[in-house]
Amino acid sequence: NLSNAQNLVQLGFEDYVSDNLKTYYENNLENEFPEFKNTAQEFKEGLLLFDLMEDEIWQKVKTDTLGYTNYYNTNINKFKQEESIIGKIFSAEKKSDIKKAHKVELSNFGKTEKEATNKMLNVNLLAVESGKFNSKNKRLPKNYKMKKGVSDIFEENGKYYFVVANEYVADGTLSLDDAKQSVIYEYQQDFEKQWLKSLKENAKVEINTAVLKQLKEKYKQN
Repeated sequence: NLSNAQNLVQLGFEDYVSDNLKTYYENNLENEFPEFKNTAQEFKEGLLLFDLMEDEIWQKVKTDTLGYTNYYNTNINKFKQEESIIGKIFSAEKKSDIKKAHKVELSNFGKTEKEATNKMLNVNLLAVESGKFNSKNKRLPKNYKMKKGVSDIFEENGKYYFVVANEYVADGTLSLDDAKQSVIYEYQQDFEKQWLKSLKENAKVEINTAVLKQLKEKYKQN
């Protein structure tokens, strides 16, 4: 049928034109759309900068044991730790409830979850807060003494509290091993600043006056 053949030819031609137009636009996006060109250029430059900093800073810092060790020794006052405990603060409205919870925690302290078979059933606790608490933390009872273990019960403002400290952290300077992540991060920041400074000092800046004039005219009109 001639009519069907003509339709097939027409459809084939349209597909051919469509495919070629798509290919043209894909290959000429930067020429057809200046804003896309600028965005693509910024993206390329960003990737280049990322690769450069990866090679010149991040990888070097991680493997520069002597460098970050010297940085730690020179800036040791940056790597202090406050006296603190890691554990939980229990509180309740009723003394009978806090006593039940306190008894359970005393019997289970130091045991693994599997070993701690007792559960605090029928204990109406007001709150259980978990985390790291330094000695200045206002959520800790006023008369609480920082140490590992289960504290006594405290009464404050009509409520009852006790603290379970699974770990005690003494006030002082962190060792290099304990502060390693922070040391490497701080050293990296310092290394990066020095690297950028040296680039600025050694780089020659040239201003394209023709482009600068065009930009001035453009923003003047806006």
